Amino acid sequence: MTDYHLGIYMGHDTGVAIVDDQLNILRVFEEERFNGEKMTYFNPYFSLKEILKLGFRHFRSITFGFNPNEDEADFLKKFVQFQKVRAAEVLRYLSGKVGWDEVYYAGHHDAHAAGAFFPSGFDEALILVADGTGESESTSIYSGKAHEISRISSELTNDFSLGILYQYFTEWLGYRTHNTSQHCGKIMGLASYGSPVYTDRIRALLEKNGPDYRWPGGSLLKMRGKMAEAFGPPQPRPVNEFKQIQANVAASIQALLEEIVVERLKRVQASRPFSNLCFSGGVVMNSQLNYGILKSGVCKNLFVQPLASDRGIALGAALTSAARMGRGRSEVGGRRSEGRGRGSENGGRRAEEGGLPWGIEASGRHRQISNLKSQISDPLHPSDIYLGYGDPDPRGELDRLIKAYDLPIHIEQENISAGEVASLLHHQEIIALFQGRQEVGPRALGNRSILAAPTIEARDRTNCLVKYREPWRPFAPTVLEEEVGRFFDIDRPEPFMTVIYGVLPEMRKGIEGITHVDGTARLQTVNHHQNPLFYDIIKAYDHVSGIPMVLNTSFNINGQPIVRSVYDAVLTFLCCGIDGLLIENTLVRKTRDLSKDHIQRLDRILFEATRDAAGLVIRVLDYTEETKTLLSRILDCACVKFRRDYGAKPISKCYISGHTKMSWNIISKIEPWVREFVYGETERPTIEGGEICIMVSGERLIEASSRPTRTYVKFDRTVFRDLIESCTQTPNSEHYFLLDRECHLFDVGYLNSRFTAAESNDNPAEMPGCRTRVPIAGQGNIQPILSGSVHKVPARVNEQEDMYETLADA
Repeated sequence: MTDYHLGIYMGHDTGVAIVDDQLNILRVFEEERFNGEKMTYFNPYFSLKEILKLGFRHFRSITFGFNPNEDEADFLKKFVQFQKVRAAEVLRYLSGKVGWDEVYYAGHHDAHAAGAFFPSGFDEALILVADGTGESESTSIYSGKAHEISRISSELTNDFSLGILYQYFTEWLGYRTHNTSQHCGKIMGLASYGSPVYTDRIRALLEKNGPDYRWPGGSLLKMRGKMAEAFGPPQPRPVNEFKQIQANVAASIQALLEEIVVERLKRVQASRPFSNLCFSGGVVMNSQLNYGILKSGVCKNLFVQPLASDRGIALGAALTSAARMGRGRSEVGGRRSEGRGRGSENGGRRAEEGGLPWGIEASGRHRQISNLKSQISDPLHPSDIYLGYGDPDPRGELDRLIKAYDLPIHIEQENISAGEVASLLHHQEIIALFQGRQEVGPRALGNRSILAAPTIEARDRTNCLVKYREPWRPFAPTVLEEEVGRFFDIDRPEPFMTVIYGVLPEMRKGIEGITHVDGTARLQTVNHHQNPLFYDIIKAYDHVSGIPMVLNTSFNINGQPIVRSVYDAVLTFLCCGIDGLLIENTLVRKTRDLSKDHIQRLDRILFEATRDAAGLVIRVLDYTEETKTLLSRILDCACVKFRRDYGAKPISKCYISGHTKMSWNIISKIEPWVREFVYGETERPTIEGGEICIMVSGERLIEASSRPTRTYVKFDRTVFRDLIESCTQTPNSEHYFLLDRECHLFDVGYLNSRFTAAESNDNPAEMPGCRTRVPIAGQGNIQPILSGSVHKVPARVNEQEDMYETLADA
């Protein structure tokens, strides 16, 4: 019988993953696709609910992607403390719903390493992990062999970090947000417009310890000051145009990054020869760096993990335990746990067996052009790289949406052929493609894609009407696998869009729209086995245009996560300049556009809650300006105001506890949309006939803020306890939700599990069946550390606290 392993990560890029005991990857859910916040820090609430919907009922292991030992966490002790609190709550929520045998931790870099090596298909490889920071390390080197991984060395973030260095320069160049790392790719694009004239100046800011770099004065805290001394005041954000100094600084930090990584790999190659390289960690999202590794010839075969950033930590955590515990496999260090399991009493198994193999292996097809050897692993055709959420019946869901919502869309053509779609693209139309299960990671790979011709005209139209990106950022192509060598300087499949290739100069005519200013393109290859519909569309476009590729960009607008559901696809289609929407082979058109403001996080999560709700009941928990604003936002959500059966008054009842000046302000604001007001204190609102109740607070948060620094401050996790416990006792408790001003929306059953965890003083490391960190071979076991609640007063926002936020963001 197949065993399943669940991995969970709750830093930025929260998510969950399921693998089986043969290391087949079954599911990867990124929470941002459900809750609408890019790189979200929120608990994986919707992802866990999706796992329950799919019928998984027992896991051989549950593994959290962090090291629980606070003594090893350096700057991130508060992060680790909070993760332990969250882990205990998640286990309490799952208890009674699923069963499990054992619970483990996998260190951050250990999870990155496992997530890179085990899917690579290599029997043996060197593994390089490079990011902003793990719990304490920034760059780690591992050896992978069969089903065992051993750590060779690590560089501490306190000494130096490639990811933090690049992130600091991203901030200096103008991208200063609470999650700066999401903008680092923009600097890579900007670098192509500059010259690396400042590389030596950047190098001079750093100190040397033998061949390795160190922070100036031995302290990360001093880096920003040294940068300001060397380059002057930080720059404004380059929106529509940039200064030449910005392009040159971007080119310089990019050149230094490539230099440091390649030199480090060469040193390892000299002391520990290797042929195969697996690369993971946030730094790996720099596809220009990956191209530099190829050009260096430092390895024969390279696997770049498409989930290289923290999106892949949950997958790596699951794979770590699966490899360690698999039948007849070498363990990934440590010893097997004999502890009892926790969870559901029935311990039932998932009915659906079998997995989705995701293997990448080397082969001998190489091409040499201008002394550039394509010495990289040539992947086997992946049988499935689409591991995320999938609507069971997309066309049926489309029909349901048309019937249930008054949206300005209509079906123009059933069973449209690939040739007809290609003709639309050839006539400069922008077509969105939605099909099957979602691709995982930040790149669109043909199941949630926006397609256009690879021309300058189509590119500029796509950016102006749909993506709203900086005009100097490039767009990517998808090319037929068998044609890649005719247009690019490397002839090998690249199914994950993780590496930049050079576009051959003589082949650039007609594809200027996907060729960057430096003559490169971050391409994806596709074959018929991998994605039949996508392949057929590009093949047909080749027939009408003579060009075997299309522009392929992610199905979202700037700032929005890639669409997940048919509803997300329809709403995004309506709110931007996409000309046609393909739901599988059904072409959808619109009669008018909707305001871009309809694309919002609140609408995405409310759609999930209201999807099957016959009516909407609201209880107002406090009377502040924030509460009034939040109620207005609810009423303006497309899933509420376009719902046909809700009518002109979508709120059937609104519970108001008393008459005050502020409550009257709220009543007068929402009165046109409410059928009945109910006044006075009530133990809990009454719902009937399939209604749901959303209890709204604009004053108090039901979850810690998504901003990293504020996440760690003292947070009252017993907020609204009496109300939650009262609603939980009702037979239809799953219909009661709480919503706060930061768009945290949870059902009362989930929130109630916090109280159970708090009362029993649960620490995941103390639960029966729970072991400590899954050790990597050659590393000592780590003893469990008691989880304390985060009761520290928030620190004054100074340089040190700002550094902590940067590290958490990394």
